[in-house]
Amino acid sequence: MADTPAYAPQLCPTPHDGAYAPDEAANLDHAERRFRELLDRAPIGIAHHRMIYDDEGRAVDYFFLAANKAYKELTGVDPVGKRVTEAFPGIERDPFDWIGLYAEVVATGVEKRFSQYFALNDRYYDCVAFRNAPGCFVVAFNEITEQKRTEAELEREKRLLRTIMDTSPVGIATVDVDGAITYANKRAEEILGLSRDDITNRAYNAPAWKSTTLDGRPLPDEEQPFMVVKRRNAPAYGIRHAIEWPNGRRVILSVNGSPILGPNGEFRGMVATFEDITEQRAAEERIEAMLREKELILKETHHRVKNNLLVAASLLDLEAEQQSDERCSAAIDAAAERVRALMSLYDRLYRSGGEGFRHLDEALPPLLDEIVTLVSSRTRLSLETAIEHVEIPAKDLVTIGIILNELVANSAKYAFGRRTDGRITVSARRDGRELRLRYADDGVGLPTSIGFDESSGFGMRLVGVLAEQLKARAHIERGTGAAFEFVIPLL
Repeated sequence: MADTPAYAPQLCPTPHDGAYAPDEAANLDHAERRFRELLDRAPIGIAHHRMIYDDEGRAVDYFFLAANKAYKELTGVDPVGKRVTEAFPGIERDPFDWIGLYAEVVATGVEKRFSQYFALNDRYYDCVAFRNAPGCFVVAFNEITEQKRTEAELEREKRLLRTIMDTSPVGIATVDVDGAITYANKRAEEILGLSRDDITNRAYNAPAWKSTTLDGRPLPDEEQPFMVVKRRNAPAYGIRHAIEWPNGRRVILSVNGSPILGPNGEFRGMVATFEDITEQRAAEERIEAMLREKELILKETHHRVKNNLLVAASLLDLEAEQQSDERCSAAIDAAAERVRALMSLYDRLYRSGGEGFRHLDEALPPLLDEIVTLVSSRTRLSLETAIEHVEIPAKDLVTIGIILNELVANSAKYAFGRRTDGRITVSARRDGRELRLRYADDGVGLPTSIGFDESSGFGMRLVGVLAEQLKARAHIERGTGAAFEFVIPLL
């Protein structure tokens, strides 16, 4: 392998090879020192090389004639006076052919600019190489490792974002300030029935499709999502509308639009997300039709139940009239009153919606008024209520209504003796997670022989059974008048 000393005169002449007069040489030497000083202060790496060839004239190595301070800092190596295979052992096995590229620069004299990863020190460099003398070349470079890694990370994030966008079950599109669609994901293609190229070559509100309201009326331009977002510059805007294609295909969309704003808050377009809710809308319409049908069935059922209860009460009245035994007739009358009370309660619950939850202060006062009206033929009763805004299940309200009906009926029959008037008070309030329901009259009071379990009458036993259904703690107060308190657990 042929080699020559550094700065060989025949390849890279210097000011001291006898080509210049002494004064010129001195001036050149001073200029060279100044130039080297500038190079050492340069923020980029610079090195001067001489190419090395084998006996057959093939480039096999190169020699470092000089390198500035930045070169050593950017590579971590001081290569001056060494061959590249010595300064960077293993460079000949690098996937990038460094020696071959620089040999081409020396042979052709054509400058090369390139960015390349250097595997030996795991860094990226942005380089320029040029021939400065026969057999010699200069390389200037800057490290761009962080830039390259940032670019690689951004590219990974872009690929991830593209994957997320293209696997999203929701259509996503971006629209520029003029209303032109600049991006649409795969789901957007499927929903809109167009290829991505077709979509991005037309405006969001272009006449390629006809936008309508859900009931088929044309959707005015000012109500198009893009126009609304542009006009309001709103953080978000949602709308349901339909699009109709020329072939008659109709798709119902749920669209949400958000503005794209510039650094100074200026409008630059919008991001639209949309879902095909055609099937959902059809299901909603089917459900609405079923609900209307259900309402008709419930209405018919309500009328039948109410009529049946009325018939039952009337039959009991007729049966009571046929009885010669007063006790028997009174018992049947009491049963008829219970049926009428149930009918009244059922009718009120139905008219206010018979399912879900109800508020006691809205349901109990009118119900108590009706119960008092039904039993006031015997005794003129006054009613006082103090009922808080407590929510309970409708089924529990039915049970409470029956309990109050029995207690009012018992007071009217037994509490006031020969008196022609009486007072009843009903209160209900929340106490933590419990409801305290209290019923009282100003009658003669209850004897100790009467209780929920000990009473010979059906009414008191029924109240006890219903209290158990409510999981309530029931208590009777005896003395002046009678009082009943029920502590009912709330949900």
